[in-house]
Amino acid sequence: ALRSQLAILDVNLGVGQPSGLDVYGYLQEQGFKGQIVFLTAHGDTGTFERATKAAPYGYLLKPVKASELRSAIEIALFRHHTERQVRVRERWFSTTLRSIADAVVAVDRAGKIAFMNPAAEGLIGTMQAEAIGRPVREVLRLFDLNEQELPETPLERALTSKATIQLPEAELWSTGRMRRTIEDTASPVVDAGELLGAVMVFRDITDRKLLQQQLELAHRLASLGTLAAGVAHEVNNPLTVVTGNAELVHEVMADLLAELGRTHPDDAVLLARLRSAIEAQSEIESSAQRIARIVADLK
Repeated sequence: ALRSQLAILDVNLGVGQPSGLDVYGYLQEQGFKGQIVFLTAHGDTGTFERATKAAPYGYLLKPVKASELRSAIEIALFRHHTERQVRVRERWFSTTLRSIADAVVAVDRAGKIAFMNPAAEGLIGTMQAEAIGRPVREVLRLFDLNEQELPETPLERALTSKATIQLPEAELWSTGRMRRTIEDTASPVVDAGELLGAVMVFRDITDRKLLQQQLELAHRLASLGTLAAGVAHEVNNPLTVVTGNAELVHEVMADLLAELGRTHPDDAVLLARLRSAIEAQSEIESSAQRIARIVADLK
């Protein structure tokens, strides 16, 4: 009976018996989802009000004509089929929105939260049950890169402008003050020209942005390395000439000092000048070797 699409209940089942309304309440408790048609021999206001609280499809006064009953049954069954299709479609869309990786937040025309999927709950730090009915600005706190709170959320802008709003980058502050970088798109929800609300889809790009920064740093370091290797190569070429010639000059001057020591042993001034020049040359050679070590380290 609980799988039936239609139940026809008499409002008054007899003295000492539960009423049709009581039976309907029991059916609802057991999970009955079909349509209800009430029958009654009483058309008074009190009976009518009691029956309409159950939101039945039909309410027929006895004696009931066959044509009226047939019409009520056919339309009730059609309504049941249509509402079932709507419920299935709503569950499908709801499951889809809850399953996607991007965060989704929807608001009504007044800018109050109407829906949040699990991805949005995780980023914002607030469960949907806590957010439903609250103004979006209380739930979705967005800041620019200078830590200034945005005067309007993208959802509010989409409602006022009735146009799609794209926010390339913003800082989302969750309830735990955790900051995440997001990018999003917000669009108005319009049906037959009537504004119903707005929906915003956004994703966390914090890790992607950090990776981009690391890649930029790696590129800069690679460029610096290439520059250093180029400079080292350019310095090394003339340094090789300096080192080679310094060694040659040292040998020539050492031989000359020895020869002058034999031929002019009494010319103390000349010998002193030559010894001073050899010491200066040694300093040049030592400095050249130091530069060579620096170049090697730079490579």
